[in-house]
Amino acid sequence: MSATREIMWNVGTLPNVITMYSLMAVSMGIAAIGLLRHAELIMRGQQDPEFQGKPITRLYHLLTGALLQRKVIRRRGIGAIHTFIYLGFFVLLFTTTMVFIDHDLGIRIYHGEFYLGVSLLADLFGLAVILGCAMAAHRRWIAKPDHLHSANADSYLLWMLTILCLQGFLIEGLRIHVTNDPWAAYSPIGKLFAGFFWGLSNEAGSTLHFAIWWIHTLTVFTFVALVPYSKFFHVIASAANLYFEPRSRAKGQIKSPGDLEQLMEQEEEFQIGLGTIKDYSWKNLLDLEACTSCGRCQDACPAYLSGKPLSPKWLILDTRNHLLSLGSKGEFAGNSLIPSPLRALDSSLQQSYLRTSSGVVFTGEDGAAQLEDREMRASNQLVQQAPRSIGASADARISGEVLDENVFWTCNTCMACVQACPVGINHVDQIIGNRQNMVLMQGEVPSEAANTLKSLETRANPYGAPEDRINWLEGLEVPILQEGDAVDYLYWVGCVSAYDKRKQRIARALVTLMKHAGLNFGILGTVEGCTGDPA
Repeated sequence: MSATREIMWNVGTLPNVITMYSLMAVSMGIAAIGLLRHAELIMRGQQDPEFQGKPITRLYHLLTGALLQRKVIRRRGIGAIHTFIYLGFFVLLFTTTMVFIDHDLGIRIYHGEFYLGVSLLADLFGLAVILGCAMAAHRRWIAKPDHLHSANADSYLLWMLTILCLQGFLIEGLRIHVTNDPWAAYSPIGKLFAGFFWGLSNEAGSTLHFAIWWIHTLTVFTFVALVPYSKFFHVIASAANLYFEPRSRAKGQIKSPGDLEQLMEQEEEFQIGLGTIKDYSWKNLLDLEACTSCGRCQDACPAYLSGKPLSPKWLILDTRNHLLSLGSKGEFAGNSLIPSPLRALDSSLQQSYLRTSSGVVFTGEDGAAQLEDREMRASNQLVQQAPRSIGASADARISGEVLDENVFWTCNTCMACVQACPVGINHVDQIIGNRQNMVLMQGEVPSEAANTLKSLETRANPYGAPEDRINWLEGLEVPILQEGDAVDYLYWVGCVSAYDKRKQRIARALVTLMKHAGLNFGILGTVEGCTGDPA
């Protein structure tokens, strides 16, 4: 006898099947509405050709980043927790797919050794999901690291995954108990649960199995319907974000605002940088949607760690909440394909997610959202107070109206957040874009930055130091090039090595090495000026 089990045992009557598939259609319809809303919001972003081409490279990074979880598993404890949940979920999804292919498509694959192997894996990885959720709950509500904020949305996801797995084991255990399954050894967790019902009659076991199966089915359909309105949506958005990571420039390379002279000459209005949410590219908006709230960027950020108002995590989440708030009010999605009667349902579910994930609530006053609990955000009080007016208007400037402008000015642009992010978000692109808009479109520059810019203009260095760029050469015989001179190597000293007393030792040491090596080199001396990089 080939190893298998009766699919839809005890629940395969025609009324049951019709009801189940009808509910599944409703569930998938609600999920489709949510996915369509997210897609509409993202595609409202500005076009950007930078994220096209190189499909092989993109597939490689999708494979290593999303499927193999390259950055997630770097942290041992956290990596194990996420791996248990991640792998467990997809093994259970694979098992369900095999059942569907066998039962609904009539392709007989769920039998024999393949059935036994899948059954064993499903039990072991179902247990892994429960263990992973338990460890994640301990980390969130007992260990409580600063970079994690624990909200009802996190509770929902962990409880939902745990309940789904426990329901599955109860159903399996009751089936094994009633049918006396000869292959129960390959369902070890289900067999363990079957032992809990040892005194239950077959009739009572069948009735209980039927009831729990329906509870489980309704739970599954609820979970599916709420995927776009829960934290689980990051599985879809983050995979897309990893695929569309920019490949045409280095991560540390600042994105150019374009030819400023050409922009100034054109008659129609133009924008430089990121002013409002309307100026964000579709990839910027996808970055917002992909955030998992893991806090790795915040942990790596020197500005946050030194008490500044910038948290890369909350910069992304607050801007995302602004986007979703506008979408839930129908102010940003444009001509939506979602039928009017269903938009109210979509808006209600989206606003519920905003409240449970970030404490964003709509009071009806001036259209802006309020924050229920700012202390949930972080221990840093400046980060707590950073949001100003989330979701009030699509024309609100992100820097200064939606968020405190100091959030953007305190960034060091060190790229630590980008390097730490496991889902390919480029926080610095958005920070630089907002800075460009503040300076070039609004004429807003912090006093410290204004002094630096003035020094660059008048003294050709960012320190405001007098023209003593070659004082560090004292005692060294280094040729200072004049017009028409030719050398093999030009040593560009730079402002730091020329003016910083400690760094001057580096320049002197390098000159000594080059002379010792017999290199034909020279410097520009006082002709050399700042490259403008600090600007």
